[in-house]
Amino acid sequence: MKDKFRRNIEYVRISVTDRCNLKCFYCTSYRHFNLLKHSEILTYEEILTVVSILAKLGIRKVRITGGEPFVRKDLPTLLLQIKKISGIERLTITTNGTLLKNYVDMLKDAGVDAVNISLDTLREENFLAITGRPRLQDVLTGINMVKEAGISLKINTVYTTRNIGEVEELINFASELKVPIRFIELMPFDEKWKEDYVREEVLYERMKALGEIRPLSGTFGDGPARYFIIKLPQGEVNVGLISALSHKFCSSCNRVRLTADGNLIPCMASSVKYDLRSILRSENPDKIEKLKTVVEKAIYNKPLEHQMEKIRPTNELRKLGG
Repeated sequence: MKDKFRRNIEYVRISVTDRCNLKCFYCTSYRHFNLLKHSEILTYEEILTVVSILAKLGIRKVRITGGEPFVRKDLPTLLLQIKKISGIERLTITTNGTLLKNYVDMLKDAGVDAVNISLDTLREENFLAITGRPRLQDVLTGINMVKEAGISLKINTVYTTRNIGEVEELINFASELKVPIRFIELMPFDEKWKEDYVREEVLYERMKALGEIRPLSGTFGDGPARYFIIKLPQGEVNVGLISALSHKFCSSCNRVRLTADGNLIPCMASSVKYDLRSILRSENPDKIEKLKTVVEKAIYNKPLEHQMEKIRPTNELRKLGG
């Protein structure tokens, strides 16, 4: 389905929980962050109902996120059912990787197409400082197991003042694994975000210092990353940049988001949201048609672009799904 600006909306990110077993500073520094009650979170059956409707409207790609999605019980059951929905062509998951070692075989059995793993540092002390938990080795184990299982893998790194000095180390790590790495610009979801913000050009200069760099044309993956190839002594590595502020990509945005508590959000930086949970739980015999109407409205009225450079978003990342 196309929105009113003629963008083809084909991708939904679904937060299955607002809970996480890490406490990354850029996600949990809200002054008044309140966890959802279990009764407020969509059931798997409700999520599948929404995905079925989205598929009929042209959604082809589904990404499962959190919080940390693997803290929710029986997640592989949901993944298996999503893959069975007619029209869904690609199912991926974003995770912090700490619990992955327990689920790799199940991901393969469920037919998950790709896994994105968050990794902001390779240093134990900095991992603890950034995430609040000493779980780096669990993440590295998960990365290696996904790689060995033959599941497509990307590494996601949020770059800030706290890890900009590790860019070279992280790129070399991705090169050795022969997997892409994507650097994600810090977004203004917190009052003090500017204290940790690093401009994209600072990151790019560090990338250039590593070796010959050239841009890749075309589309790679599901998201808005601009990709580059860096030629290193040990070989080439694919590096993506996702920069919502310094390189606004709204004109090509192809996604909507379903929050853990059942709101469909056309733009992560907008306060506009569409309550699907109340319809799902109503006694209305025509609720499926009502859901379809509301989803169509949400997609069609997707904003032209975010205003994060002017207005700090009010949404919470752990409910939104990043």
